[in-house]
Amino acid sequence: MKSPGSSHSTFKLGTILLLTAVLFLGAAAAWQPAPVTARSAPQQFTITPSAGDHGLVSPLEEQIVDAHASSVRFTITADPGYHIAEVRIDGVSVGTPVSYQFTDVLADHSISATFAAEGEGPFTITPSAGAHGGITPPVPSSVKAGSSLTFRVSPEPGYHIADVLVDGASVGALSSYEFIDVRADHTISATFAVDAERRFTITPSAGAHGGITPPTPQTVVAGGGLVFTIAASDGYHVADVLVDGRSVGARASYAFTNVQADHTISATFAADAGQKYTVTPSAGAHGGISPPAPQSVAAGENLLFTITADPGYHVADVLVDGASVGARSSYQFTNVQAGHTISASFAADTGPTVTITSPAGGELWRRGSSQAVHWTLSTPVSDGRFTLWASSPSGVLTQLTPPGAPVTALAGSTDYDWSYTVALPAMVTYQIIVRYESDAGEVQSEARSSGRVAVTAQTRLSVTKPNGAVTWRRGTNQTVRWTLSEPIAAGVFRVWALSAKGTRYPVTAATAPVKVVAGATSYSARWKVNAPPGKGYRIVVEHWWAGAKLAVGKSTGRLTITR
Repeated sequence: MKSPGSSHSTFKLGTILLLTAVLFLGAAAAWQPAPVTARSAPQQFTITPSAGDHGLVSPLEEQIVDAHASSVRFTITADPGYHIAEVRIDGVSVGTPVSYQFTDVLADHSISATFAAEGEGPFTITPSAGAHGGITPPVPSSVKAGSSLTFRVSPEPGYHIADVLVDGASVGALSSYEFIDVRADHTISATFAVDAERRFTITPSAGAHGGITPPTPQTVVAGGGLVFTIAASDGYHVADVLVDGRSVGARASYAFTNVQADHTISATFAADAGQKYTVTPSAGAHGGISPPAPQSVAAGENLLFTITADPGYHVADVLVDGASVGARSSYQFTNVQAGHTISASFAADTGPTVTITSPAGGELWRRGSSQAVHWTLSTPVSDGRFTLWASSPSGVLTQLTPPGAPVTALAGSTDYDWSYTVALPAMVTYQIIVRYESDAGEVQSEARSSGRVAVTAQTRLSVTKPNGAVTWRRGTNQTVRWTLSEPIAAGVFRVWALSAKGTRYPVTAATAPVKVVAGATSYSARWKVNAPPGKGYRIVVEHWWAGAKLAVGKSTGRLTITR
């Protein structure tokens, strides 16, 4: 601005000036000053990041942004062996997110993160229950880091579960809750309420070759009724129907009336009168076969035989209909359409006693991974060789050592290791066999692992719905979808909604997971949204088999739940 009586103008620091130049045209041209226009600089704000030890907040430097900016995102990363303990925005905790985005910035802000070492445990999970019900186990339980623990909630007669709280947050009226991969102390509490009306459960079940409808447990109000329909498969008929363990005869339906208690109904089926076949087993000296007597088998049925050698002996050979199927510990006839014979012979061990020390049973072997087999000898040998095998539950033998490349015996050694790259079919358990053979290939002695290993697939699991920024209203029915990179043959899927604070809310009930369908790669689950309203949820899908979690997939976006 120009001071009164002055030819000079002064401006505030930061004011933008627009200057116009005037060209002089000759000596007589008069200079005229151009008007000066001032523009205000856009308003700006500073976002200041900071991080404690063992992690970082990125970007590391202060960020200067224009007013209403909405694209300022920070990423929080913990060092290996540590996890995010807390993230604060302007001094207020927002939990433990791995990223945070500032939107519509209208003031200076700060973002800070602290980190903590992964717990080694043990951790304590403390249960409690209100009146008219209980929780099991009822006392505080000590849990190793990374372990799981399931609590079961049971109301007294005439009452129902009102709510279950985990770490103070509701997970709904659940009859069981499983803490998975425990890394901290937790609490779980249950409350109960009186029934508005008494309800009872009727639980159906059906044997092979038929079904019962409805096939799942049914809830019936006191005094109500329900009809079940029983149907046999083609070629079979209803053999018997049991209600609460007592026979009511072979019938096509059964009606429960005036229900005043829980009940069960079960149906069994038998092959229609028609062709049956006999499978005749036999065993030589120093061993046995089970079942040992001739078996009558209906057309299309399966039958499994188990072969066991006496101590100091091994299975020399198994013949099915006179043809060798190798030295195996079991054999299964499938889809029987004719009479058969099965015989086993045994031979004395002439070599040293072989003992498999690893695997011992219960191990998980992922396809493509490298696994070690370790065995010892009672006495060293100076010649001979070892071959390794895997036996499936039905007795199918697969040689693990490449043909023509056995493990050579080492003079003076009683301790052996061999590494195997797992190529066995997945979702099957196997017993590992080590055979000591002469150089001519004659079995001298053998050992079998004391337990079975479970081979798992290299499956990748991807959640396809929800994805991105999605909003679901509490109480509505929604569908969760996921896919597999390759089909799997066994197991179940458990689905969770994971809050921004890490609390899990079950999408699938613990007692009703989604079962694997052979050959399928696409799956879905319906969820009546019961998680508390909030932002930052992610859907988590886990594949479980043989008591182990094999694959995990998470939705890539954040889910918002509204009232």
